[in-house]
Amino acid sequence: MVSGATLTELAGQFNATADYGYISVFMGYEEVFSHYESVPYNCDSEGVCEYRDEPVYIQVPVYQDQGVIGEASINLSSIRVVANVVAVPEADTYTMLLAGLGLLGWSTRRRQS
Repeated sequence: MVSGATLTELAGQFNATADYGYISVFMGYEEVFSHYESVPYNCDSEGVCEYRDEPVYIQVPVYQDQGVIGEASINLSSIRVVANVVAVPEADTYTMLLAGLGLLGWSTRRRQS
């Protein structure tokens, strides 16, 4: 890479700020297991019952945190641009090189004979 010329300076800084926060958004209710409760069933005429444990579920509110940008600002006061140029030889350069090497080879062979 060959370093190129520096263009005229436009100016020089870049500032960016943002205030990022969260808010909780209500998404609905969800049933969550709370405990087991003994419930009578299969009672006879004398009032004697069997009991079984049944699960009890309660409704719990569900919230989801979502990000919010409260305030944002960008201040651009300058830019500096430097051009870097890569030197790439053109096709005629290679042609001239091959022609020169051919002439050197031809003259060397001619001297030997």
